[in-house]
This record gives sequence, structure tokens and C-alpha cells, in this order.
Amino acid sequence: MKRFIFLLTIFIFSLAKVNAQNIQYALRLGANATNGSLSSTRYSSDSKFLPGGYVGVQMKVFFDPPIYFNPQLNIIHKGTEFMVRNNDTVKLKLEINQIQLAPYLQVDFHKKGEPGFNINGGLSLYTAINGKETITKSDGITTKKDMRFSKTAYGRFEAGIHLGVGYDVKKISIQLMYNRGFSNLFNGDNSSDFSGPVIKMHSVSLGLAWYLN
Repeated sequence: MKRFIFLLTIFIFSLAKVNAQNIQYALRLGANATNGSLSSTRYSSDSKFLPGGYVGVQMKVFFDPPIYFNPQLNIIHKGTEFMVRNNDTVKLKLEINQIQLAPYLQVDFHKKGEPGFNINGGLSLYTAINGKETITKSDGITTKKDMRFSKTAYGRFEAGIHLGVGYDVKKISIQLMYNRGFSNLFNGDNSSDFSGPVIKMHSVSLGLAWYLN
């Protein structure tokens, strides 16, 4: 995964250098709400959305209109909360800061410079910067600590599928997006009550992209 992200980053910047005159650059800002699924053969769980946000940059590469290459690089804060039921009821809250690399494709339903809709989608790749894990037991005792990323704990890398719709008005694009994770956020070995579940994150976000050129 690390090698793939590195090579993809090099490819994007190489493409930008070659096609500099056919690229629009934009700044991105928005809010998200993230939910998740936690599944295990040993206990059940419910989940709820937690709010977050993102800032980032994106490019719009004009190579075959109305289809465009639309890569994005974002810093994302997201989280979710699980109510885990085993011998005891435990609330597990996860809050994560990530770097997202997203090599999307976009299709415009309008001519360049005119208002109109677009759709975009593709693969989303994430690497965690840091995170917090908060566990609250049924007796009210709460423990909050840094998420531990290792081969037997949380995974630092995550992948998902993105689908979005936007509306362009001059240099502003209003963007509504859905990201569904398909990789497990946890690398545990099922050696204790709360290790080894399959955790997948899903988020909905709404934001703006401001094109600089």
C-alpha cells in the first residue's frame, strides 16, 4: 500500500507538470459525518455518526472532455462510535486524523465556464496521522488513549470507494460525497474481548471547492 500511494503521488505530479496549461487547481473545505460497521462472531454492536471535517486541494485535468482526471489530496478528521455488547456493554469511540489521496474521475454535464452538474468517483486511499480511542464501560469508567497502529492493533492504511455529485457556479463547486470503506481498520488477532473485529468506515460529506484559475 505504501509503495502504491508513493507511485500514484509521483504520477499525479508528473501529469501536472506535463499538462500545466490544461489544469485547474482548487482549494477544498467541508464537513463530514462518519459512521462505521463493527462485526465479530463473539459480540454484537450498534454504531452512530460522528461529525468531522476536511481541508485539501484538488486538480481538474482536461484530457478528454467531458471526462476529466480529478485527483484530490485532503487532510480529514473523522470518527464513529460503537456500542459493543458482550459480557459487558462498552462504548467505543474512535477519532482519526488522516491524509487522503483520491485519484478520481469526473464527468461534467455542462460546458466549461457554464454552471451545471458533475459526477465523480473512484478509489480513496487513506493513511492515518494519529487518532484517539475512548472506551466507556457500563460502570461509567472511561479510558481515553492514543490509537496504537501496528500489525496487532489498528491499521494505519485504509481504502474505500467514492461517489460524488457537484454543482459548478463560476469558480465555486458545491460537492456532496459518499465514501464507503472496504478495508478493515483493525489488524487484531482475536486474542481478547475487544481485539480482532472487522471495522469499516463510511462517511457522507458536504463542502466547497474554490478554483484558483
